[in-house]
Amino acid sequence: MRKIHGGSLQALRESNKRLLLERLLDAGDGLTRPELARSLGLTVPAITNLVSGGGESLSAVLDESPARAHSHRAANSGPIPKVVRLKPRLGYVIGIALSHTRIQVALADLFGDFDPKGDRRTTVWDVENDLHGALAYAAGAVHELTCARGIQAEQLAAIGLAIAAPVNVFGGPHPTERRGRLRGHLGSGSPLLWLNIDPVVALTNHLAALPDGQRWSSIELHVDNEANLGALAELRAGAGRGRQNIFYIQVEEAGIGGGLVFNGLNYRGAGGIAGEFAHVVIDADRPEQCRRCGRPCVETIVLAKLGCRNVGSSDQPLDQIVRAALENDTNAVAAITDAADYLGRALAPFVTLLNFDGVLIGGPFPAQAYSLVVPPIQAALDRLTNLPEARDYVVELGALHQDASLKGAIWLALDRTRVDFLLRRAGQTEPPSPGPATTIGNLVATDV
Repeated sequence: MRKIHGGSLQALRESNKRLLLERLLDAGDGLTRPELARSLGLTVPAITNLVSGGGESLSAVLDESPARAHSHRAANSGPIPKVVRLKPRLGYVIGIALSHTRIQVALADLFGDFDPKGDRRTTVWDVENDLHGALAYAAGAVHELTCARGIQAEQLAAIGLAIAAPVNVFGGPHPTERRGRLRGHLGSGSPLLWLNIDPVVALTNHLAALPDGQRWSSIELHVDNEANLGALAELRAGAGRGRQNIFYIQVEEAGIGGGLVFNGLNYRGAGGIAGEFAHVVIDADRPEQCRRCGRPCVETIVLAKLGCRNVGSSDQPLDQIVRAALENDTNAVAAITDAADYLGRALAPFVTLLNFDGVLIGGPFPAQAYSLVVPPIQAALDRLTNLPEARDYVVELGALHQDASLKGAIWLALDRTRVDFLLRRAGQTEPPSPGPATTIGNLVATDV
């Protein structure tokens, strides 16, 4: 939340506008004026002034209509109350997730919802060895998704990019001053592959190559590591809800990532590599060598136990191994439980040192795989974590599975821009033409 300095009435009013929009975005289904007043510590007349009080109000972006028939308000006796909601189709964000071997792109509304059938594109891609090709594909997918919905560049609040490499984000508060330097390589080729590339600048240039590229390349871009964003997504809309300190481990057939959340916020460290759990070494004498770091790191050993090579390909796709284990294939069950035990051993020092309240395991593990993955990790932690005070954690499977990084990229864009975007829209007399009516996720446009 942005802090407003100074004591002017105008500054206070702008601060209240921001708080009201944040509250409505959190509520989703709308709130009555008395509910808004209570939650924001304001009077009902003050809320009325913000909602419909003339030229400086938020009336350009807000609607007030009866509560939906299925809501708890409508179920009560008496007349159905009116609730304040955001108007439909005010804006959108794009999420882009680049893993080692896959590209995902999705168009979402300002609540983070999208239709997985119509508003996303997914393709297999050798991202490790073709970064610019992957970014060019992503830029083309952005154009394709928005054109299919009749959405103009000006209706996009921002683009969030999740990328499978350590990212150091630095620069000033204005979007044009931000930079995101990749601090390590992804592939098995040159040891400097991807080193010090700025993905924000690179993606901007690929957007500029689109038809009418100047408009597309002016959209705000935000970037972070894919595991950091997977942790953010689980915190906001997955298994991390209600927790403040979590360690998110993302297991894929071509790599393992880690994302840290402290006090409800992502922690990246001084150089953007905090949570880089994959390349920690706990058995230095093992013969395995990682093709990325050259050591017998956690990633190398866990993927070897799963039957996967960490050089951008696999002996068996990890989701295939998981399916076989769920069908009681003894070799697949043994591979997953052995890998989970080693993962638990590697996690134990971090759980003791950092005192998490949640350890979330992401990847292609459906709820049915819980008994394969979680008990071996929990048992290893119980063996190696002796302090009772350090046992405040709960081990769970991530709820968002292989979409966690994509949804994290969406939340990155939403968190950084949507309130400012709505405030800008509120200052316009008429919003730009929204194009044809759409359905995003489970939200019909007229219900947003």
